Amino acid sequence: MKKSFCVILVIVMILAFVAACGPAEEVPGAVAPATGAPVQQPAAENVQAQDAEDESGYRHGGTLRIVEAASAGGPLGLTWVIRPSDTWLIAPAMQNLVREFHDGSVEPQLAESWSVDEDNDVVRFYLRQGVVFHDGSQFNAEVVVFNLDLIQENIALIPFEATVIDDYTVDVHFPNGLTNGSVGFFAHVNFRIMSMESYLQNGEDWALENPVGTGPFRLVEYIPGLHVILERFDDYWEPGKPYLDSIEFHMIGDVMTQNLALAADPGQGAVDALRTQTPEQGARFREMGYHVHSVTNRVKSLFPSSDNPDSPFVNKYVRLALSAAIDRELIMTARGFGIQYPMYQFIVSSRPSHVTDSGYGVPRYDPDLARELLARGGFPDGFRTTMTCQPGSADREAFVAIQNMLENVGIIVDIEFPEGAGFVSTRSNGWEGILTNTVTNFVHIENNFTQIFGQDANQFFSMQNSDELEALGQATQFFGDNRAAIREAQDYMLDNGLVIPLWASPELTIMRPGVHGWTDLAPFNWADMWVEWD
Repeated sequence: MKKSFCVILVIVMILAFVAACGPAEEVPGAVAPATGAPVQQPAAENVQAQDAEDESGYRHGGTLRIVEAASAGGPLGLTWVIRPSDTWLIAPAMQNLVREFHDGSVEPQLAESWSVDEDNDVVRFYLRQGVVFHDGSQFNAEVVVFNLDLIQENIALIPFEATVIDDYTVDVHFPNGLTNGSVGFFAHVNFRIMSMESYLQNGEDWALENPVGTGPFRLVEYIPGLHVILERFDDYWEPGKPYLDSIEFHMIGDVMTQNLALAADPGQGAVDALRTQTPEQGARFREMGYHVHSVTNRVKSLFPSSDNPDSPFVNKYVRLALSAAIDRELIMTARGFGIQYPMYQFIVSSRPSHVTDSGYGVPRYDPDLARELLARGGFPDGFRTTMTCQPGSADREAFVAIQNMLENVGIIVDIEFPEGAGFVSTRSNGWEGILTNTVTNFVHIENNFTQIFGQDANQFFSMQNSDELEALGQATQFFGDNRAAIREAQDYMLDNGLVIPLWASPELTIMRPGVHGWTDLAPFNWADMWVEWD
């Protein structure tokens, strides 16, 4: 815990510095631009903990410190209850049968290989042998089926039946038929495999707070809202890995403090990477020579309270008026920083189902049209409402601009910026007015209509989940070219204003030069990560 305490102390000192000096005009401590050659930096505190390079040139030892902009507050032990914003925190400890990349490719993880039987709608997984959990128990087919049965019981995303064939072979039958994502489905964040032995010995309440996985690092300490500390698992199954001794995630919500911690001299206990959705940070640190890993798979969107009969937004014309009142182009010119861009549909351009027609989607900026739509919906004089903004990804200036644009057409908006746990509770239990939320595009976008917008998923409690939308979503679930079915489901959501896309909101990981092992395709394999500090 000594290293963790040092980081916390540095953060406190940075906060004191900010308070004393006021806002800085630019991020201090720029480093040399990244090149193919190693970047020379001052010696870091971690260097003393490092071993020599191995024959491959990888550096062993040390601690990778990462700042998370979102404040973790939920449990990390049971994969089906982990919040989407917290999934990175436990990824170094818990693994899936497979890994799926953003280009749709899939590679083995705990499953060594697989086969697909299209005639019988079965995926057969051949499991990796010699894998142990952090508690020393064995990974095998019985454990996998135990996990899959629990996951199916707790989150019925897509029906399936898992069966043990032998000690290291599992069949998964999909009674509703195979889809394009049937193998990649098991790379889902809620399908990480935990120790059956620990769960049965200690019970579900214990398991909720104590993740026991097969990953390269095991959890040492989790203090919600403060940090997650993980240390090297010596019995990890990939020979010679992991390279690092430990990984630390520190929760820092203040942008200035994040910037100072990342830009500071590594020898002063600063952090090595920052996870954020703030484009200004990405643009600024990219200019300073940092690596900026950007994955454009999310769309910042508005969700009017369309399922509340007492809400003005129960009327679709009032919902569509929101879109016509917002000048996305102007906001992105001021706040996009060359990273974000306007969106009028919620499927990003990297997905095959993205509609390329420039006129497609929700209404464009037209305040006169917005007023006309309000009058058609029964509110010619406007009304007052609330907008609840998602923490960790809410650009306050951008949403103040939206507030002013809505006021211009008669919608008076009170803005709220709750903490992480409060926001998740609001989204899950229902909200008044407007909710802002980034919509993640799954690699196979058809899964959005069942795992996010479906009636069983219930990710957005106050959004209408009509039987018609449910049927359209289910119609996307088949093996083959399903772009037409996806287009029809998206048409329904946009035409009815159930979701109002605003702009593409990439997930950014900003890393010092010298942080290695990451891939542009993501997700990262934490066992491959290593850092050179000198």
